[in-house]
Amino acid sequence: MKQQEIITVFTTIPEDVKKKHTVITTYPELDKFFEKGMYVENIVQSCLADGRCAITFVLRHYS
Repeated sequence: MKQQEIITVFTTIPEDVKKKHTVITTYPELDKFFEKGMYVENIVQSCLADGRCAITFVLRHYS
């Protein structure tokens, strides 16, 4: 059975990203999906003018 979850996280843009530095950020909101054996298939990021970003994760699980 193929299972899919779509999760959107709203966050601010880290200062290092604004300075064009590479940054790795973890999102605890996704932990419960990883614990179920899901993986991130796709990510879409949209940044707003006020410094916030909406990051949408498409997670999948094959069983």
